[in-house]
Amino acid sequence: LWQHVRSNFGSNSIWNWLGDNMYQDTNDSQAKRNAYNAARSDPYYTQYGPIAEPKIPTTGTWDDHDYGINNYGNNYECRQSSQNEFVYHFNVPETDPRHPAYAWGQQEGIYSSYMFQSDSGAPGIHLINLDARYHRSPTFTSYGPCEGASSTILGLVQWNWLENELSRPSEIKIIGSGTQVLPPTHRGRNLSSYCSYDGSGNTFDTANLEIGEGPGGFDGTSYETWAEIPQERTRLLKLVQESINAGSAKHVIFISGDQHWAEMMVKEIPARSGQPAVSVFEVTGSGIDQRWLSNIVNSNRLRPEDYGFRLRRDLQSRRTPRGEIKDSRKNDRRGLATAGATSIPVTAIKSITYSNSNTCSGDLLHICSATANYGGIEVDWVNQEVHLSIYTPFENVQEAARVTLHLGATSAVAPNEKIFS
Repeated sequence: LWQHVRSNFGSNSIWNWLGDNMYQDTNDSQAKRNAYNAARSDPYYTQYGPIAEPKIPTTGTWDDHDYGINNYGNNYECRQSSQNEFVYHFNVPETDPRHPAYAWGQQEGIYSSYMFQSDSGAPGIHLINLDARYHRSPTFTSYGPCEGASSTILGLVQWNWLENELSRPSEIKIIGSGTQVLPPTHRGRNLSSYCSYDGSGNTFDTANLEIGEGPGGFDGTSYETWAEIPQERTRLLKLVQESINAGSAKHVIFISGDQHWAEMMVKEIPARSGQPAVSVFEVTGSGIDQRWLSNIVNSNRLRPEDYGFRLRRDLQSRRTPRGEIKDSRKNDRRGLATAGATSIPVTAIKSITYSNSNTCSGDLLHICSATANYGGIEVDWVNQEVHLSIYTPFENVQEAARVTLHLGATSAVAPNEKIFS
């Protein structure tokens, strides 16, 4: 895998870890440090990974198994010591608020952001990594006392920080989260089992309704996602909508890990007073030498045939390494939607390519059985395109899927920039 990363990206890139960077469910800080050391000293990682020469800049966030214990949040009793181990592992400098020696006091949580400029000096890619663990309320009673409608994922300080970050101008904002953002709330269990549920017609229900995801048409995975606290997910999506409409970004793309499969998603955030509808995307890459052969429901998974792209059967039947779907309607800009899916402007997507292999759920962009996968985002400033990819380096077709977006008019001109995770 690391050889594939180097041959396709190289040092003009950023590697962004998205959690479970090592597995050590424990309160023992030394055990966590040992696990980090073992991951970093893996012979293939040292020879070809980001730490090899020429080095690839590396950053990221965490999820439950490196942070603390499976599905834990603010109930994990060793939060600060775990943060310190993360800081040491990632060589975070003392001038960074995440570091325990930071002059103005250590930040609670590992959230961070980076702005990558074009050659002209204009803001280009804004990478925002969230901490969805340190402050997160229990999602079920097995993880701690429920907090009902007051449940949080980011906590007050991080929310204020994120609002400020989303107001900073850039061409594209890429938001990293250890857990998935766009899958809807899973409705295959009793809603009262969710800690954030506060009764029929109250904030839990209205949060889903406000983003167009009422009962009967939308469902998501039963595994952990932001949608277990829909009040917080809706808050995030509304902030992103406001950021795009304010001109602070042309596209917002979420990147996530956790699930042991890869997929691409799209979500239209509905119009509301003073806020036109916008569409956001998500690439899940998970994981390195992990696979989970399961059919997983996700109403927001990107299905090309649902979004104004006609599936050409001849491309599937040909013995070519990749099928391709393109806009076949030319001047028809209305977009299409099916039950349980949202519509997006067809102008947002330029093309979709796929391998039609290693898939589950009957979906071309749910990659589940490849030996390993990782996600990639490439911004082509010259051609005004953004490429979202899922790579499967051990398979015959090493790029399982690619979605190309129109970037739109911009004055920034720079070499291609890439982020992968």
